[in-house]
Amino acid sequence: MSIRERNLLGRGQDLLLSFALSFDDQQIDLSFTEPYFLNRPLAAGIDLFAAEQDNDDESNFSQESIGAGVRLGYSLSRNWRQTWGYQLRQDDIQADANASRFIRAQDGLSVTSRVSHRLSYDVTNNRFQPSEGIRLTMDNAIAGLGGDVSYLSTEVKAATYYPVMEDVILEVSGKAGGIFGLDDDVRLNDRFFLGGTSFRGFAPSGIGARDAATGDALGGNYFYLGTTELTFPLGLPEEVGLAGRLFAEGGALFDVDDNGAGIQDSKSPRLTVGAGVTWASPFGPLRIDFGYAVIEEDFDETEIISFTFGTRF
Repeated sequence: MSIRERNLLGRGQDLLLSFALSFDDQQIDLSFTEPYFLNRPLAAGIDLFAAEQDNDDESNFSQESIGAGVRLGYSLSRNWRQTWGYQLRQDDIQADANASRFIRAQDGLSVTSRVSHRLSYDVTNNRFQPSEGIRLTMDNAIAGLGGDVSYLSTEVKAATYYPVMEDVILEVSGKAGGIFGLDDDVRLNDRFFLGGTSFRGFAPSGIGARDAATGDALGGNYFYLGTTELTFPLGLPEEVGLAGRLFAEGGALFDVDDNGAGIQDSKSPRLTVGAGVTWASPFGPLRIDFGYAVIEEDFDETEIISFTFGTRF
């Protein structure tokens, strides 16, 4: 749920207050953006957030986070955009008594001081439900300028959309990422996790490294994921806003710094196929997917149904 004012005090400033509430997660975000900072086409912003995340079902730990950041974005050309940011955050990992020893070892507070950079290219015809065009994004971050966490991370995403025929859209997309500890091992909460809405057919945190004794998900330092999806009308009136789709996804999540005895891990690709329905609601697209794992590892956890609100890219 969110409350947004796109023209604060009649000056074109953007103020956004958003809440995310579920049984396991609670998050509140407050963002302010000045689109013409210093009377130039520079989008300067301030972000504040606080979050609580319960990962007991996947990894037997919970996490409390609070932080603030600033950002500055500008257009390089009509389709290229660049954004720089700085964020200071505090994370508190609270491991359960029966959690994996690899998770208990990271129990406690950490402070991250991070500089980030994003370069994006977008020639799609619709921000939320594109039917034609290309979208590219590269995110880089370095942590360690203060705080007690240091790493270098990068993530790239690419998607292309092609109209096969009227209202039938083919999407081919992919993403990959890596994170590298500079002085210490990569912390649990900084690793990548895949599953649920991010890899349909698998449970949240359903693939990646796992403690063989407890079954706790440990995530991974590297991942890749590719998606092919065909969206088509269901023969209902257009104003209903429902569309069907078929999809296939393949990828892997692997490697943690402590990869010794007791950890199950594999670089082998996984593959899922499935079908779903999208409703173009007034608040953004709502997606319901049914996925089936065709290729999986014995220690992976699968899940047939997943829900997504908003875009997946």
